[in-house]
Amino acid sequence: MCGRTVLAADPEIILQRYHLRRWLNQERYRPSYNVAPTQQQPVMLQDAATGERVLRSMRWGLIFPAPTACEYAERCTEDHALPQPINARAESLIEGKLIFSAIKRRQRCVIIAEGYYEWLCKGRWRVPYYVRPVNKGLMLLAGVYSITRVNGEDVYSYAIVTTSAFTQLEFLHERMPVIFDDSSDALTHWLDPLVDWSEAVSDTLRPYAGEMEW
Repeated sequence: MCGRTVLAADPEIILQRYHLRRWLNQERYRPSYNVAPTQQQPVMLQDAATGERVLRSMRWGLIFPAPTACEYAERCTEDHALPQPINARAESLIEGKLIFSAIKRRQRCVIIAEGYYEWLCKGRWRVPYYVRPVNKGLMLLAGVYSITRVNGEDVYSYAIVTTSAFTQLEFLHERMPVIFDDSSDALTHWLDPLVDWSEAVSDTLRPYAGEMEW
């Protein structure tokens, strides 16, 4: 799984890097070397009407609307807490798991990050590894997002899509985020809300083939 990410970049650098003009709710972004679930991070999505790619600050950890919540009522605790997954397994999307069935079709996104942490158990110790691109630049993590009305406000929340780790990283963890190259066809297919879920979209959810360091 992916439970901590890093993004400490200046907002202007992020916007310029991806040639973006708009960042909705930018004031909610807080640069951090230890981004945890429930914190707000910049997420890139594509406007269905204009085709423009924009950033929006979103909460990490999917909040499901009531109909979806009811489908998972058996997993709620006595205080009616609902699951708020921070990761979505690629296999769950491909196989049509009910919890992601609606959002995977039109609410796909990418999360901006500089890297992520994974922990290796060594006896009773957990040793953190920082995984990032060799060029030490920004990277794009596949995600899905939800829009839920909470206390009169539309809350945008996301989960990071994970897949099998590539061979060199298997010693650390069997899973890793799905990572897209900036100008790849995979990114184009994933972000386009007019492209319905299909084999072409599911084929984008592969282990990363680029160079990483840790």
